[in-house]
Amino acid sequence: MIRYRSEPNQKWFGLFDPSVLISPVDQDQFLEAIQSARPDLAFDPAGNLVSKDP
Repeated sequence: MIRYRSEPNQKWFGLFDPSVLISPVDQDQFLEAIQSARPDLAFDPAGNLVSKDP
């Protein structure tokens, strides 16, 4: 999910930050490609990519 704002404090329906969902055909390959480009990221126990630095 990519969250963005074109105006400060912009919300959809007054509640949600505007966002776009990206869903690749092969999620595992997509995450591995991101990790190879960003070695500062690692997989957490749930399988999400997170920063290695706290």
